[in-house]
Amino acid sequence: MATMDRQLIKRNAGKPTALLFAITLFIFLDCSILAINVWLTQHVEQNALAINVAGRQRMLSQQMAKTLLEIKANQYETPSLETRQELYNARHLFSTTLDGFLNGGYVIDGSGIVKPFSRTLDPEASEVIQKAMSLFLPLSSSINQLQAAPSPSTIGEAARVAVEVNGPLLAAMNQLTSRMEILSQQKTQLIRRVQGAAFALALINFFVIVRMFFQRAKQSSRQLSSFLALLDNASSAMIVIDSRKRVVMANRMSQELFGYPAHLFMSIGVENLIRKTNGETMGSRRNGDTFRIDLTTRPFKFEDESLTIITVTDISKHAEEQQRLAHLANHDPLTGLVNRRAFFDRLELEVLRTRRTGQLLGVFFLDLNKFKSVNDTLGHTSGDELLKTVADRLLHVVREVDTVARFAGDEFVVMVTDVNHQHELLKIRDKIRSIFSYSFKIKGVEERIGCSLGMAIYPVEGLSATELIEIADQKMYQDKQAS
Repeated sequence: MATMDRQLIKRNAGKPTALLFAITLFIFLDCSILAINVWLTQHVEQNALAINVAGRQRMLSQQMAKTLLEIKANQYETPSLETRQELYNARHLFSTTLDGFLNGGYVIDGSGIVKPFSRTLDPEASEVIQKAMSLFLPLSSSINQLQAAPSPSTIGEAARVAVEVNGPLLAAMNQLTSRMEILSQQKTQLIRRVQGAAFALALINFFVIVRMFFQRAKQSSRQLSSFLALLDNASSAMIVIDSRKRVVMANRMSQELFGYPAHLFMSIGVENLIRKTNGETMGSRRNGDTFRIDLTTRPFKFEDESLTIITVTDISKHAEEQQRLAHLANHDPLTGLVNRRAFFDRLELEVLRTRRTGQLLGVFFLDLNKFKSVNDTLGHTSGDELLKTVADRLLHVVREVDTVARFAGDEFVVMVTDVNHQHELLKIRDKIRSIFSYSFKIKGVEERIGCSLGMAIYPVEGLSATELIEIADQKMYQDKQAS
């Protein structure tokens, strides 16, 4: 036996260079896949952040315009220091976010956390940002003048500029948000293609290594041990199964991932490890836990036996992170309701569906009365608590199929679908008003808050999502003036 081993060593003396090169290439490609996964996660986070702050710009624009109009409505009396500071903070956040899109650096996300931000290289997005900056500069200048010297003239000028630029500025921010979403999809597709190519190269290289090792393992058990050591040091879970789908080899990462020791791994079928559930590929651990996985398989022949290499990647954490980021991009972080952009998307779809069914659809637009006084007297924390309570009450008076969203600041919108008669919408309107018939308890203080409410009905009053929101908004303001 010793003589045979020496002969095999002599015969294969010229082969280590090719094998060493293949192993080195395998390790390099394996590390590249890990690096691409990290890069992908960073890009997903950066894209979600860009979409989130772009959407927030619309809310800030509305907030500045609304605050200036409220100041003007108070007959130009000198606004409080807190009101001016709130206006300045909104202006500053809007300005620094635009600068982040143009020059990069840092931005503040929806949770108030400062995060690094890459500047926008896309020419179309840059053009929109430049347009938004040119619209914003007169408003920023008038707000600065109001801050420096509050007077009827500076207040009136700031309110005039706000009314003039608010519409075009909102349109620019909507265009920017849409462009950021398109760029995010394009980046993700490109990165996944690069990731797939690198993974395919690594798999092909791995197959070459497997072939080389199996050829040499026919003649030397020591070379087989080396191959097993290579598998054990791989960063991915790799399993080899035979034609009857029995496990004939599994590396250390597979044992850790599925929770089976080596001696038990060889006595189970692959169906005990991998299964399809609701269209998703799931892994099953020894303790019964399941997790989402991604599989890559490659069949090969070894000593006239058909074998298959299965590479298993645990994607459960990545999938959860994608779901979390998607939720943040479409929901208000304070109340948990859908945000303005997601509401508008849903409304457009429901208008198209209702057009086919011939039913009615109602849009309710409500604004809280005396909300600013709660912020001024009890603090912004109390204001946030009030908004969350209102959101919770609204959810309890509508059906599960209806949609409640935080539109901006202290404004909420409700969409009611699948309605056959207008009197059903009137009942919903009364239910919405009823949630303000009893007080809100905030920090132990009983506060009574009213609301101004407007309603628009499709197809009676409007035929598009934009028309319905505008009509409901106008009726809300008419209700506010009448109260």
